[in-house]
Amino acid sequence: MVDSEEEPKQLRRVVLETAARAEQEIRRTNEALDQRTRELAQALAVTRATLESTMDAILVTDEKGKVTDFNQKYIDIWKIPRELLERGTLHAVRELKSENFADPKRFLARIEEIAASGQESFDLLELKDGRIFERYSKVLTVVGKDAGRVWSYRDVTDRFLAEITSRRLAAIVASSADAIIGKDLNSIITSWNSGAERIFGYTAEEMIGTSIMRLIPPDRQDEEQEILSRIRRGECFDHFETVRLAKDGRQLNVSIMVSPIKNSIGHVIGASKVARDITERKEAQERERQLLAEAATANAKFRAFFEQGPLFAGIMALDGTILEANRLSLEACGYTKEQVIGKKFWDCPWWCYSAALMQQIKLAVTQAAAGQIYKAEMPYLVADGSQRTVSLLVLPIKDETGRTMFLAPTGTDITELKRAESQRDDLLQAERAARAAAEHASLLKDEFLATLSHELRTPLNGILGWSHIMQQGNAGAEIIAQGLEVIDRSARAQSEIIEDLLDMSRIMSGKVRLDVQRLDLSTIVHAAVETARPAAEAKGIRLQMIIDPLNGVLVSGDVNRLQQVLWNLLSNAVKFTPKGGRVQVLLERIHSHLEISVIDTGEGIKPEFLPFVFDRFRQADASTTRRHSGLGLGLSIVKQLVELHGGSVRAESNGPGQGSTFIIALPYTVLHGYPELESERRHPRLAPKLAGTAEVDFDVEGVRVLVIDDESDSRALVKRLLEGCRAIVIDAGSADEGIDLLQGGKFDVLVCDIGMPGEDGYSLIQRVRSLGGDQGGNIPAIALTAYARLDDRIRAIAAGFQMHIAKPVAPVELITMVAAAAGRTGRWKI
Repeated sequence: MVDSEEEPKQLRRVVLETAARAEQEIRRTNEALDQRTRELAQALAVTRATLESTMDAILVTDEKGKVTDFNQKYIDIWKIPRELLERGTLHAVRELKSENFADPKRFLARIEEIAASGQESFDLLELKDGRIFERYSKVLTVVGKDAGRVWSYRDVTDRFLAEITSRRLAAIVASSADAIIGKDLNSIITSWNSGAERIFGYTAEEMIGTSIMRLIPPDRQDEEQEILSRIRRGECFDHFETVRLAKDGRQLNVSIMVSPIKNSIGHVIGASKVARDITERKEAQERERQLLAEAATANAKFRAFFEQGPLFAGIMALDGTILEANRLSLEACGYTKEQVIGKKFWDCPWWCYSAALMQQIKLAVTQAAAGQIYKAEMPYLVADGSQRTVSLLVLPIKDETGRTMFLAPTGTDITELKRAESQRDDLLQAERAARAAAEHASLLKDEFLATLSHELRTPLNGILGWSHIMQQGNAGAEIIAQGLEVIDRSARAQSEIIEDLLDMSRIMSGKVRLDVQRLDLSTIVHAAVETARPAAEAKGIRLQMIIDPLNGVLVSGDVNRLQQVLWNLLSNAVKFTPKGGRVQVLLERIHSHLEISVIDTGEGIKPEFLPFVFDRFRQADASTTRRHSGLGLGLSIVKQLVELHGGSVRAESNGPGQGSTFIIALPYTVLHGYPELESERRHPRLAPKLAGTAEVDFDVEGVRVLVIDDESDSRALVKRLLEGCRAIVIDAGSADEGIDLLQGGKFDVLVCDIGMPGEDGYSLIQRVRSLGGDQGGNIPAIALTAYARLDDRIRAIAAGFQMHIAKPVAPVELITMVAAAAGRTGRWKI
């Protein structure tokens, strides 16, 4: 056993021995590492030296595309700063390098394509400066793994150009029509092109390796020795004409050129012979002769075309002197050769009538003489003095060297073409104007519909509002009276709007009928003025009437329509004249017609709107902020009605704030005349007062009336009006109900609506007329309807009604019609 004191000593010894061995092992490892480091450094140095000594430009990138290595050749070729490469920014390197290439985008796209493929690639690259580079790229593999990519570039411009030159020369030799033969200094053939095959008949396989002597006739064998002697001295044979043998035994006249072939150190090693068959030359000469004959024929044809063609044509010297002029340019224009030949082009009778035109022709000659084609359209003069238009072309005629020999002016008469173009342009302008008018009409329509909506809704608002107020239980008599006044006024306003629309519809469709009578215009003027006076006085406007003594002068016209015309003009004048203003109506005889002038001191008319003042739906202010209501139909209706009377109307104004004047001119008929004395001119304040409004008194008491209308309010209104006059009224809400009531009772008059659901009034009256007399088939019938056109009235009468009344109906009209239908008489109260 080991003594306990010896154990620590033994342990210490073991530890020391182990440490010594470890130190020794570390020393050996470090020495091995140093040795390996030196070997690697040496290898790297060799690699770097190899990298720098190569003729190729090399770039190495890692798997992420970062630059890891490059050589000086790469910097020299691409002129990229070393600092940029050392930073490893491959994108910037590529962008900078791409500037060298003819197609930078293609270069960069191809780089990305190669990097993404993971394959080797080989490309030829063309630089802007014309150099050609080979690019080889391969994946860099380290320990079996991809570690990036190596890119190498080599300038192969010289080789590429040499190859191109070689290929070009080979192509020239191969495609040459001449026989090109190579031979050594012993006359052995070394090359034989297709031209030689064609000329001599032998193939290359038959001739290469054999002696050239087989092509030389026996009596000319010495020529070859003389040729070789001179070739060995480095001399050439030029255009040596001799005779050679073809494969088929024919003797060929050939022209030979022989040149020495030298190696890279300048020693003559052979000869190149070019042989051309002289027969080809003779054939070429024959072809040239034929071409000259063809040219003479073509010249004759050109002369025929020149003289008989459809163009004005001529030939002139470079200074503009006319040398030739064809028949058309002379005869068609009425000139002779004596008037043209030998003169300057600008002095010819086509142009000399205008100094400006002559100057333009001088410029044309100058431009063409400088080698530039001149083309222009311009007027020209014909011998009869008329002016036409020509499309002129002055051509410089050049020789094969590009030198201008003479000038050829040609022209085509385009007078009719220009006239057609002008007509086309006129049509185009008309079409554009029509389109603009249509678009403007559409805009006016939209504005009119918006205005119509406003004008209809405004009184409707008063009707509905006051109707609601009057239906309240606490509405007193004063409120009801006020409401009835508003409702009546609003309803009349709506009625006027509808009447204007119907009038315009009748006018536009040509269905206006005039009840023409002989009229005294002064009476109509009086009536219109008195009608407008309350409105004028309410605004504090002075309304004056001046009438010349025209008692013996009448016009033919429709009294109602002429009153409508004057009322429209007067109501406009009052509407647009401010408080304190003045409106005058002047009636006077002017030559062969009568003129009614309505003159106001109102707002006036803008000059730009004055031409459109009578247009339908046109208003000087169609905005939503306008101060005056209306549809813009009144003045258009005035114009149409006046023209239907054979007259005219015009408007005058000095502008905004200057008032306006509307003048109606009507033809008159003379019955008897009186002197037009100034003393008899009547002032409006002295004019006789017109008769008051007439009232009607018809008796309908006890008349039994059947009212048929699907609208309960309309039925109630008719019933209330008739019952107020002590008539007996029974009403029905449909056609079937009405028929049942008619057959079951005795009625004196039928009042029926037209537009009803299920069965309309036209069908109903036909059913009524099919009944027997004892069932009411003969009952007098009145159509009370909102269908108010003349066509509607005619259709109603044709269907079986005796009378037609348009809604809204005046109470007096309804009572009068019912009384008349029942055979009751009445009287007028004046």
